Amino acid sequence: MILNRKALQLHNRCHRDPPADEVFLQNDLVNGKLCIGYEKLAVGSGAAVGFAAIPARAETCIMVCEADATEAGLPRVVRFREDGVALPTAAEGMPLGDNGIWECKKRANLLAIKFIGITAGKTHSLKIQYYEKTDDM
Repeated sequence: MILNRKALQLHNRCHRDPPADEVFLQNDLVNGKLCIGYEKLAVGSGAAVGFAAIPARAETCIMVCEADATEAGLPRVVRFREDGVALPTAAEGMPLGDNGIWECKKRANLLAIKFIGITAGKTHSLKIQYYEKTDDM
């Protein structure tokens, strides 16, 4: 898949240069979907948090984790669960690291997913874009 050169240049001006495979992964995830919303979610080690601004038509989202500056580059900074059975803890749940990307599919999972930070006293950011599928792509 070839990326639009101007879009890639704009991305690189706005963000630090990601590895090429990360750019291709993000492009593959959003292919055929219409972006309908954005949210920045703070994730700390206190209570588990879920998405707060899910658009009514959202059926999937892509999230990127940005770690607290003191934990930049670590492979595990938050944990999440999207099964709705139990809340994640610092020791249990799917790990997501600094600059990690995750796609959450199905509206039921968007509503159920919860996050928690692993290290006490650190606050991380999830940058979330919500999508609905389009038939014309």
